[in-house]
Amino acid sequence: MALADHQIEEKEELTGTLGKAIQITKEKSLEAIKLCQKPAAPPAPLVAPPPPPPTPTPPPKVPVFETTYFDPNKSNISPTASKALDRNGMLLKDNPKVKVEIGGHSDGTGSEAANQKIAEKRAQSAKKYIQDKYNIPESRMTVKSYGSSKPVADNKTNEGRAKNRRVEFMIIK
Repeated sequence: MALADHQIEEKEELTGTLGKAIQITKEKSLEAIKLCQKPAAPPAPLVAPPPPPPTPTPPPKVPVFETTYFDPNKSNISPTASKALDRNGMLLKDNPKVKVEIGGHSDGTGSEAANQKIAEKRAQSAKKYIQDKYNIPESRMTVKSYGSSKPVADNKTNEGRAKNRRVEFMIIK
């Protein structure tokens, strides 16, 4: 019996040592797992982040009208002038809120009274063409004669005078 008691004591001693070893292994394993884990993300702020800045809105497109040119002492619409007026008429039709001033100009030849008169006739002719062909209301177009007061080129040359015999469309409010 003494032998059996001795064996039981040894077994209990081994079991106790083994139990301690298992307990230590568990503790060390848990420590290793904690060290290998990623740190937790910081908590979300209580205040919401500011919204992104608004994207700027592009400025509205402004129609660009073409200048219409005339022959000396003429106010009739030539084939070349009709092409420019057609483009302007389409711009007015596509932009129904746009109002324009149709400014008539002349070159520097002749008297100022004659230049005022021909410039006025050119502007009226352009206005009538657009009204008739594109059905643009008269309320959206005003006519002004500038005569030879606003040259864009030198009146001493044929080329310069040709550039000054014109009708310009200016957007008004």
